Amino acid sequence: MHETETKGGGIPDVPQERKDDQQPVSTPLGREEREHQLRKMESLAILAGGVAHDFNNLLMGVLGNADLALSVMAPDAAGRNQVEDIIVAARRAADLAGQMLAYSGRGRFKVDRVDLGSLVEDSVQLLKSTVSGSVVLQIEPSQGVSKVSIDIAQMRQVLLNLVANASDAIRERSGVIRISISERMFDQDDLDRMYVSNDLQPGRLVILEVSDTGCGIEPETLGRIFDPFYTTKFTGRGLGLAAVLGIVRGHGGGIDVRSVGRRGSSFFVVLPRAEGADEGQSGSLPEKKKRLILVIDDEETVLDVSRAYLEQAGFTVVTAEDGRRGLEVFKEQEAAVDCIILDFTMPGMDGREVLIEIHKIRSDMPVILSSGYDEDEVVGRIGGEAVSGFIQKPYGGAALIERLRAAGVES
Repeated sequence: MHETETKGGGIPDVPQERKDDQQPVSTPLGREEREHQLRKMESLAILAGGVAHDFNNLLMGVLGNADLALSVMAPDAAGRNQVEDIIVAARRAADLAGQMLAYSGRGRFKVDRVDLGSLVEDSVQLLKSTVSGSVVLQIEPSQGVSKVSIDIAQMRQVLLNLVANASDAIRERSGVIRISISERMFDQDDLDRMYVSNDLQPGRLVILEVSDTGCGIEPETLGRIFDPFYTTKFTGRGLGLAAVLGIVRGHGGGIDVRSVGRRGSSFFVVLPRAEGADEGQSGSLPEKKKRLILVIDDEETVLDVSRAYLEQAGFTVVTAEDGRRGLEVFKEQEAAVDCIILDFTMPGMDGREVLIEIHKIRSDMPVILSSGYDEDEVVGRIGGEAVSGFIQKPYGGAALIERLRAAGVES
């Protein structure tokens, strides 16, 4: 592919020698239109994150009760297959909620310093399984490119989604998908032409490029490809490219698109270089073994399911239906409570306020935060308050017990 530099020396542009029906197009956004698009995306992201949170709370009741029912059913019991189907469907729904969180830019969990080239090489077999047999997957070697700070699983999902999109663009014909990693300088003009996180600053940035020789993207379509559930296919609608944008922006990066009419497209994911030590966190674990668990949540179903999980594992459980009542219960039974499972989002007194008051009474009290939101979203909003762990809804009994054990709390 012949490449020429943009004015800002940033992302390579596409060749300019094309017939009228094959003129190159780029992300067609002026500054005002780009700002309008970003405001729209931010509004949709807030909506998606809120819906995903509420959705996960509801799924907690479905998945939790189905899981509990299955645990007491004989292997040959009537209705067992149907309960298993409910669990499978609920987990798929939880995956969809995860995609919505990804679109909202709140999907990161564990961040490590990673060589993007190594990530691509490690994903080759998985990538090959997503493209048709007539498509050639071409991996360009990368050398001397800086590492980036990313969540490996989510950035692999970005790569998979972009390759799947490229394969769809080639359709039934033969074609080539090329993946390359590079690094170059960007100025503010370069960033102004892209969909970027507010955190992305001009400077030397790392680029993941996925290009194809497919059907290209029509100019009228180019401004909508990152909209949730937008697609030009008749096979279904999804959050593929919308989730890509959310994940990339959640990593403090940006994304740009170039299309050469009917001769293919290129997606450029731009990420800041990693600095300092690995960002993945690990901490020392408390050694205390505990028995009485206080569960604070404004969803009655969550309280019921959590109680059942914990009692089944041998714990004693006390529950509270909101933050104020939870704090009252803790004050009444402070000497007996060994751990608190605290919902972060509650009306009235929210999880952060409750956490602060708990630490005023007992600074060493193990508290596991629970939410339908992602861990980074929640931990980022509690300030400097220490917690012993986090569990995302909907969760199963095994996951809950494992979180307690990781916090040094066992029955």
